[in-house]
Amino acid sequence: TCPSQNQPPPFSLLGHAPILVFGDSFAAARLPAVLFGVASIWALFLLGRRVAGTREALLTCVLMTFSFHHVWFSQNARGYSGLLFFSTLSTWLWIEATSRGTLRHWVLYAGSVWLGIWIHMTMVFVVAAHGLVYLTWFAWRDVSARAVANGSLDAGWPWKPLVAWLFAATVVLQVHALPLPQFLREALHEVSLESEWVSPLWVLTETVRRLGDAGLASLALLGGVVVALAGFASYLRRDWREALLLAVPGVLGGVTMLALGHNLWPRFFFFCMGFALLIAVRGLMVVPDWILARVNPAASQKLAVALGTAICLAGAGLSALTLPRSYLPKQDFSGARRYVDEVRQPGDEAVAVGLASYAYRRQYAPDWPIVERLEDLEAIQDRHQRVWLIYTLPVHMKAYLPDMWDVIQRDYDVVRVFPGTLGDGAVTVCRWRGKARAPQPGGGR
Repeated sequence: TCPSQNQPPPFSLLGHAPILVFGDSFAAARLPAVLFGVASIWALFLLGRRVAGTREALLTCVLMTFSFHHVWFSQNARGYSGLLFFSTLSTWLWIEATSRGTLRHWVLYAGSVWLGIWIHMTMVFVVAAHGLVYLTWFAWRDVSARAVANGSLDAGWPWKPLVAWLFAATVVLQVHALPLPQFLREALHEVSLESEWVSPLWVLTETVRRLGDAGLASLALLGGVVVALAGFASYLRRDWREALLLAVPGVLGGVTMLALGHNLWPRFFFFCMGFALLIAVRGLMVVPDWILARVNPAASQKLAVALGTAICLAGAGLSALTLPRSYLPKQDFSGARRYVDEVRQPGDEAVAVGLASYAYRRQYAPDWPIVERLEDLEAIQDRHQRVWLIYTLPVHMKAYLPDMWDVIQRDYDVVRVFPGTLGDGAVTVCRWRGKARAPQPGGGR
């Protein structure tokens, strides 16, 4: 089944396998993400060594290894670390296949594209970047002719990519054949209601928030923009194809989501993490060289390389300090459930609303009543003197359940908040103030 865009069926099957083998546990559910996360570092090294050399490849891998976001998504029981792996691997295979032209590389490339789309549809933005480079070769035949002459482009480039894409598309259609009608009928027509999540500013502020101190994070973000521009310019001067392969997927993804009015969650851009780190490391290597060349022209290039290396390693060290936070609960649903069980009295009712209701209904409290509409909550309030209510992600509540959100703000008191590492994903426990008692005759109570 594929009733929503949040339900890629193939990864659900892949995630189910460890549960069958090891039992129903968080560790089993997260195992595929962990394995893909580790493998993505290997894929990044292959790509980095090909486009930037061994030193920059190793530095990029170190930064990814100690990245909070990489560790976080490698623990998250969803397909994003798999998408990162296949995005990185397929780009390396594209470069190898177009330059060497061997059957083995083209078969591996087609398989990587297929598996990437199998994991998550966002992989199409990576393939689109490859297609853009392909079309550019067609537009400038003299450029492709020179590339063939110097050995950086296989002589069979006009037809081999087409065969690889045709093969990948055929297999993708086969593995998606059963849920595809439902996806086209239901999931494809999902609408993102007006909320903070559709704003690019929200993505920026959320990224800054996750980096820690707002002032330092903002300064780091500004410096990161300068470094990224320098790194991209360096790639562009060295090889325009590599520059496009690294930058275009993220740009296409962002533009497409904006055009569709889709929610802009940071996870949509996680597949570009390896590309972004390669550009950042290149920037950290060329910026010191540029500064030293103007401050002290006599300084050797080795000094600039050493300085850039030191900055990268220092950045990895600072990033490592954030890693303990990534091992806190993503969303502490179980802690909130235990608390409610401890404080509720006989006759009290406990409910979860919004996205929290899905988690509790399916995993944490299947015995709790189902509350999907305001009428359901009001019916429970009519039958009980005290109601405990749990919600999460206020942005979703405000956009998708505004009437219920207004009632919660008006009639409920927040008694406990269970923080988590998911942005805006703290689990909030509220208590209903209870039924108002009718005034007694004569002004008594």
